[in-house]
Amino acid sequence: METATVMLLVLPMREDGLGIRSVTMNHEIPVTKAARTLTRRKTLVCDAFIARCRLDIEYNGILPEQANKRIIDAERLNALRAMGYEMLAIDRAAVFGALPFRRLMASIERHARIKRRYLDERFRARQEELGTFVLRNCRKPDDSPSAP
Repeated sequence: METATVMLLVLPMREDGLGIRSVTMNHEIPVTKAARTLTRRKTLVCDAFIARCRLDIEYNGILPEQANKRIIDAERLNALRAMGYEMLAIDRAAVFGALPFRRLMASIERHARIKRRYLDERFRARQEELGTFVLRNCRKPDDSPSAP
């Protein structure tokens, strides 16, 4: 899922992606001395990272919310913010629904400072088609295979 989501970000706009060139997967951010009091981690690994806007994109996967995971996620967010980063969490359900998908892409566009005037309704429709194609072999939140 992380790879499929990153594809939507890095593919050129002519191919209906967002054309963000500075996305890296599994990017490591060392926790500064000042932020070490906020998390148990010494390094934070980002599912996807956009360097130009210091944005960590985290994908919330299949595992159900557990109290311990929520605590670790909150610590991560606090440490990132203290170091001048932002974090955007992606819920599985958001990538499979048309409106949540659009809102997710709009949020990433805002963080990456992509000018919305280039993203007309036709582009949005093609982007949703790309999302359906890229995610065709991934499992929907109800764990059934997504429709091709």
